[in-house]
Amino acid sequence: MINSVFGLIVLITPFAGNFSVYEEFPLPPEVWVSSEQYSTYRGYLTIRPDGTRLAFIDQEALEVRSYDLVKGVSGQVAPHTDVADYQWGPTKREGDTIYFTGTVSDIARQGRRPDEVNTPIAIKYDRSGRLFVSDLGNRRVSVFSPEGSFESSFLLPQSVSAPSDMRITANGNYLLSNLSLDSSRGNNAGYHCNLFSPDGRLLKSFAYTPKTAFDRNLWLGVYALFDLDERGDIYVAFTVDPALYVFNSAGELQKTFGEIPGWWIPPPKLETPRSRIRSEPDGFHGSWTRVVKLIYAGDGRLIRCTETNGLIKDCSKPFILDVFSTDGRLIAGGIESEYLPVGVDNDNMIYFLTVSGDHLVKSAWIESEGK
Repeated sequence: MINSVFGLIVLITPFAGNFSVYEEFPLPPEVWVSSEQYSTYRGYLTIRPDGTRLAFIDQEALEVRSYDLVKGVSGQVAPHTDVADYQWGPTKREGDTIYFTGTVSDIARQGRRPDEVNTPIAIKYDRSGRLFVSDLGNRRVSVFSPEGSFESSFLLPQSVSAPSDMRITANGNYLLSNLSLDSSRGNNAGYHCNLFSPDGRLLKSFAYTPKTAFDRNLWLGVYALFDLDERGDIYVAFTVDPALYVFNSAGELQKTFGEIPGWWIPPPKLETPRSRIRSEPDGFHGSWTRVVKLIYAGDGRLIRCTETNGLIKDCSKPFILDVFSTDGRLIAGGIESEYLPVGVDNDNMIYFLTVSGDHLVKSAWIESEGK
């Protein structure tokens, strides 16, 4: 039985340390971003490194917005223009010609201008405060300044999917978590981490789909989760496998660690390969304990967050946290959590989001004496 409890005051655990809550931020309804179960993308909210602001994806308006945690005000970063907002009715008629109020550029907008988005699926602040946006509808990655103004973008090649997470490496390259696509393969699974140059050239693909996925005939629902430490080393996990993979900044595998927990429930084995986009079996995403976040928390610590899906005996919380050292040592394991870890600031403060999305909690990892 896992007997730790994550409350609003302190995360008490019988292990080698604990999360001590430093500050709590109630979020207004217009900012609520639910960490609902079985969500495919967990990059809908990101914390600016100075800890003063968060950016989030408004899934109804299909735009990117920000919220000032100090002033309590929200603003628009990247809008989505909907042609339905324009007047398309005829203004006059001359013979057989009908003149409309809208222009050709208006008709073609739909979030396609450089500073707009069309179906954003993931966002991430880098260490300097720039905001990266994965734009599924436009098949591009856009970059906004710390102040929220558009800086640049690049189109994705046809060989990769839109990224579900993004980072910038020490040498200025982009590290994206997106599946490499190959139309010649029957089972379209491949590399999930891709290094791009600042101008959008694909430099290298690495972190191949783990064997667990092939053993179970699936690639749908298989996503790479990653983070970087101060040296530029890359830590990768997959939704279907609790193992942690360590790569150097060039994408070369250095080591693997992270034993399979006793409570881990693997994904089901499907009868036919998941090689095409189609409806998954009923309850598919809730049928195993998915890894949903991997965060480098500073000072040589990694936090792996697993979604329990209500499948673990004697565990009533939606998430389980495991804290590792970057050399592979398990510092604390099996920590039940009501909240989803969503980011770390420059002071190594760790931010958690409630499942309902109405509170953000700023916390710190406190080492036990003698550790």
